[in-house]
Amino acid sequence: QTVSFWDFISIHREKKDTKHIHRLIQTHDYHQRVKGQSQVSLFKKEGNLCQGVVPVVTYQSYLFPLHSVSVPKMEPHITCVRIIGENFHLVSDTLYNISRGQTNHHIDMACFPDLPALQERAKHDISFIYVIRKKDILLGIFILKDVFQHIEEEGNILECSACFMNSYGKNEEDIFFACFLYAIHEIQKNVKKRYSLLQINNLGHNILLLDKWKWKYTPLQTTECG
Repeated sequence: QTVSFWDFISIHREKKDTKHIHRLIQTHDYHQRVKGQSQVSLFKKEGNLCQGVVPVVTYQSYLFPLHSVSVPKMEPHITCVRIIGENFHLVSDTLYNISRGQTNHHIDMACFPDLPALQERAKHDISFIYVIRKKDILLGIFILKDVFQHIEEEGNILECSACFMNSYGKNEEDIFFACFLYAIHEIQKNVKKRYSLLQINNLGHNILLLDKWKWKYTPLQTTECG
């Protein structure tokens, strides 16, 4: 199923009234359907949800301070590799297996961007994708992204938008979280843009990371989303 996804919806500050925004969204959705590009339109709404629109899913998004992260101790044969360029097949294979139900965890619903679009985002430091493996066995994947939001006197936001753990057990969860810390450390070390805030959406396997992160850090804010 092809879905139209609106990642950013922005409007001129002088036109920012509810009726104008709703008219803009409905008009765009109408043209998408008439042209036959997609019969499904998906967008994220933060705060008060749209009246008359039933969300596919509702969840909470947590915003935390993001301090310098040290390299955690990794178990032997565990690798956490950032996906850029020639190793992109590790992502495409993983997403294919998830969409076909060929993983250890069943996913009720998964939405992926077109692979060339995801590859371009990874290449230009918009999406940060990490694959966790033990030798040649897939253990999990993280997808973090730059949401292009800056909070005055706080800094830029890095969002953990999705992750997937392909294993069970407490030890596996510890490995998963250690690799998440490694991924953040790697971003802080190698990416030019600085991030001072971490946003974690309470969706899917993100809950495994969220439980451990909340153990040490108190969220600055919690937002209802759909």
